[in-house]
Amino acid sequence: METYCAFFSYDMERFSGHSAVQLPSLERTLHQAVEAACALSGLTSHWVSAVREGAGDGALVVMSHRALPRLIDTFPAQLQRILHDRDPDLRAQRARIRLRVAIDSGLVDDVRTTSAPKVKVSRLVDSTALREALSRSHPDVTFVALLLSAEVFTHYVAGGWTKLHPAQFVPCQVRVRNFEHTGYLHVPVPSLADTEHHDRAED
Repeated sequence: METYCAFFSYDMERFSGHSAVQLPSLERTLHQAVEAACALSGLTSHWVSAVREGAGDGALVVMSHRALPRLIDTFPAQLQRILHDRDPDLRAQRARIRLRVAIDSGLVDDVRTTSAPKVKVSRLVDSTALREALSRSHPDVTFVALLLSAEVFTHYVAGGWTKLHPAQFVPCQVRVRNFEHTGYLHVPVPSLADTEHHDRAED
């Protein structure tokens, strides 16, 4: 029987740019931060029962659809705060953790097998829109960028099931390989990179 699930994927910016000796510690800190953000968002039970497919620099997580409102409006802000608080210690080690996060939902027969929602959320987290959201922001200020699928945005944000207003999202076209989709971008703590500050000062 098909089950309606939430799918979210997170991936760390420039993980491989760190030294080999730093990678194990960064991996632990990364996944601990995500788990802590889930706990602070009231998602502990969903996290414990979730199916997680992880790599060193991120993971794809499948959990109950009941997690979606808090996963959308609370989790990114908590994750941003946690990474911001840990950044001074990481910088002292010449390391940094900034994350791209994507959220989708859908019906699946078996959450442990490949499915259309898994493929889609993987494409969303790898999108140029998310990468540019981080690259165009200040690395000492913005640590998380979130992209929702059109379906999740329509049903949960535009539908009024979250604490976020639709105006806090920017629609963007996602094109990865043969995949095309309209995503909705949200940055919990937006900022401008130093080069953007310089460019605007000259306008």
